[in-house]
Amino acid sequence: MILEKVGNHTLLNDDTNVGLEYLIDKKTKVDYILTSPPYNAFRTDFYKGSDKINDSKDNDEYKEWLVSHFLEYDKVLKKNGVIIYNINYMSSLKNNASNLFRVITEIEDKSNFVLIEQICWKKRNGTPSKEARLTRVWENVFIFIRKSDWKSFHQKYKNILVGKTNYIEAPNNDFANNINKACFSSSMVEQLLTLYGANENSLVLDNFMGTGTTSIGCEKIGCSSIGIELDKATFDFSKERIKEYIGDFEALKEENIFNIELL
Repeated sequence: MILEKVGNHTLLNDDTNVGLEYLIDKKTKVDYILTSPPYNAFRTDFYKGSDKINDSKDNDEYKEWLVSHFLEYDKVLKKNGVIIYNINYMSSLKNNASNLFRVITEIEDKSNFVLIEQICWKKRNGTPSKEARLTRVWENVFIFIRKSDWKSFHQKYKNILVGKTNYIEAPNNDFANNINKACFSSSMVEQLLTLYGANENSLVLDNFMGTGTTSIGCEKIGCSSIGIELDKATFDFSKERIKEYIGDFEALKEENIFNIELL
């Protein structure tokens, strides 16, 4: 395992389950988990053809793999912690669209977590499909909490969430890059974490770090993050991207012009 520290962000280069076990062994506790796992899209071009990332699992294997993470989440997430989970359905001869909903059911049946909210993330545009289906301009963001936290969650978040909607708009990603075609946006991260009350004292875990978007979204609101990434090229890209962002942020901080969007 490679471990790097960039500002307030800890980056681990290893398999996601190995990284989660490492955090459990270190008795690390996080306030939020915000992540977007591979969609089981049966494509390699999203991840620069990395032979380490298997994005073509059998449907049952895929469900079991995702559930295994939730079993680990239960050991690292604080009481009343929130899981913000961006995942969408894929539809092909090998992967039925309904499998997404089976994933949700499997998580609820086999872990201590329950789906409490579904948020629509409206992107600015979508990539036209080459198949017989509509261009997707929105994605699912699912919110999970522990079943045992139901009452205390409502007490904690009632005043925070009342009056807000389950709809956000954010760009597809911060910028195009050749490392990972399946990125999301730091604006989305910033909005979702702010919606659920994150602040400078919060610690956020992204166990599918990709190009470091969650860490940059955390930097925007001043909180810390932990990222886990399997692919070494993606890990290195993410590390340098976060370094560059923090450098820009510090320069703006000195000039006292926080109103400028960095990405």
